[in-house]
Amino acid sequence: MPLELAARLEEYLALLFRWNERINLTSVGEKGVAVDRLLLEGVFAAGLLPSRQMFAIDIGSGAGSPAIPMLLTLGGGRLVLVESRQRKAAFLREAVRSLGLDGVRVAACRFDELTVEDDLKADVVTSRGVRVDAAIGAEVGRRLAPGGSWLVFGGKTSGAAGLWRVDRSVSLPGSGAGELFLMRQR
Repeated sequence: MPLELAARLEEYLALLFRWNERINLTSVGEKGVAVDRLLLEGVFAAGLLPSRQMFAIDIGSGAGSPAIPMLLTLGGGRLVLVESRQRKAAFLREAVRSLGLDGVRVAACRFDELTVEDDLKADVVTSRGVRVDAAIGAEVGRRLAPGGSWLVFGGKTSGAAGLWRVDRSVSLPGSGAGELFLMRQR
């Protein structure tokens, strides 16, 4: 891992821990587990993506992981962090400002309320801790460009079985992190 990337990831994690003392951003408190879950999963996912300069939407962004580490690893791109809880959205805005993340917007709303230009479709949608069901699957499908991917970190994907198929399942690195499902529209 390049030193510059490691320094930026460390800066993000330090900011997250400072804010986590005041508001509950994540239950991952042990530093080693936090590095695995909050940093390495996004770094790992970036290596699975075909394009370095893409447009991504992260659903239920919370603490910004895996999307922010993924974007840092890719070295740029456009990203919308969707978080309906105002306090977590405030953290995300501070992370974007502190890290100087150009091309990143925080949308403090539910995913189905997100306003994105009608002709703008995401290359990738990411989600962790979001229940995968037919409604969310339909909304992801509406916002994803043809040939795009939905990256589901952990959880069950059977709730969107009618619209989506698991293109690839990959074990995530680290301590009991689970699986990453690369989903494609049927």
